Amino acid sequence: MYPTLFTTPGLKVFADELDAERGRQLARFGDQHHPDGTGPRTASWGQLVHADEAAAEARNRCQRAAERGELTWRHVLNEEVAEAFAESDPAKLRAELIQIAAVCAAWVSALDRRPAEDTAASAPSARRTPDCGTNLAYKRHLRLREPTDPACRAAHARADRASRGGGAPVQPMAADSTHWTADQRRAAVTVAAHVRVGEIRDMLALLGLLPPEEL
Repeated sequence: MYPTLFTTPGLKVFADELDAERGRQLARFGDQHHPDGTGPRTASWGQLVHADEAAAEARNRCQRAAERGELTWRHVLNEEVAEAFAESDPAKLRAELIQIAAVCAAWVSALDRRPAEDTAASAPSARRTPDCGTNLAYKRHLRLREPTDPACRAAHARADRASRGGGAPVQPMAADSTHWTADQRRAAVTVAAHVRVGEIRDMLALLGLLPPEEL
């Protein structure tokens, strides 16, 4: 399709695929017209900072990663995208978008040149999922924001007590929260931060923080 236009290695393949994808987009959505929505003072990162501040931080992160020898394609592309989001001048925005396309082409080319064995080596190694009913499984549930089951919560409670060397007996919590001690309030907040509302009572019971009449 493009006999002499491209001299950069890998660019012809990228252009062919890009052309095909644009054809699919046009067939599905038609010729689209949207406002840019960019500019230095537009919101970024979930409304937390302005786009120009996000671009500066992306550049700093990219530079720090390069200095540490930990630069990734994600760092590079994130910097280019952040800079485009911070640009309001149409000509400069266009230049930034061309840079984004060039980085994407380079990344795709790097993927295409990567030997299959390197891809397999870079994939995360398979790790055995901890069995439920263990403290490791409890921590995995929290890390993945999954519901914790009673067996895992009990195992975590046992591990916590063991790590504290047994410690002083835990005092049951009064049914009326206005009578809780400061330590009991902190314990309740910790529990609430890690389990769903319907599981809080079960967790407090496992920890021995509910009086017998409340069980």
